[in-house]
Amino acid sequence: MEAEALATLVVNKQEGEIQTLAIKAPGAGNRMMHILEDIAIMTGGTFVSSDSGDLTEDVTAADLGRARRIWCNRDFFTIVGGMGSEVAIRRRIQEVKKLIPDEKNEFERNKMRERIGKLSGGIAILKVGGFTEAEMKEKKLRADDAMLAVRAALEEGVVPGGGIAYIHAAKALRKLKASDEEEAYGIRMMAEAAEAPLRQILLNGGYDPEAIIADIYRRRYPTGFDVHNGKFVNMIKAGIVDPIKVVRASLTKGASGGVMGMTTEALISPGKYDMNVNP
Repeated sequence: MEAEALATLVVNKQEGEIQTLAIKAPGAGNRMMHILEDIAIMTGGTFVSSDSGDLTEDVTAADLGRARRIWCNRDFFTIVGGMGSEVAIRRRIQEVKKLIPDEKNEFERNKMRERIGKLSGGIAILKVGGFTEAEMKEKKLRADDAMLAVRAALEEGVVPGGGIAYIHAAKALRKLKASDEEEAYGIRMMAEAAEAPLRQILLNGGYDPEAIIADIYRRRYPTGFDVHNGKFVNMIKAGIVDPIKVVRASLTKGASGGVMGMTTEALISPGKYDMNVNP
């Protein structure tokens, strides 16, 4: 915004003529233009751009967008209840979604996801704090993990959590008929590995893994064991879920590492040193 226009807004506000607030456009370059277009669509306003041949002197009150509320301070700006057309907003969301797969830069993909979230109204502000620096860092890491889990769930969906998806994968593996002993060994190894997450969860909760895992094998999907309450529940209805993306990546990466370990000729591991020996 040019200095003269900004000065006019300030004077009008100080004199009580017009309640206005000048806000610096978010982003930079092409991204800034896209975000401004998003804001126009969200609020039902008209995007005015010199690149399109638009002139500011032609703008009327009908071109202004509207919203139920706007929050803004020195560091923060958000629009609540934009009064744009729902059809136009949905169309804009679909346009942005189509751009994500072709974008190679992860930073830009994240920015596109942010735009989708803002257009859909799915924005939340998490305020994380603590009494000590260590507590603040720990809580921030947990908040980051939760945010990434939600994002992964939105991308590919969810499956029953608490290791139950792996258990049913192991159940399917154990039904396979191997053609030879080596294949049978590989199937058993993968099945036991798939049981490991739930086994560790149960151990951490002070339960007997063998008895509970055997019981889960006899129950129908998506029944699992709620360690917090100590009972069998429908994991989906109980809200105990894992993002499919995380489960899938864990299986593929784990299998890849296992194959590499079995086919290599030598492995190097850290040595154990006697720390009581004087130099």
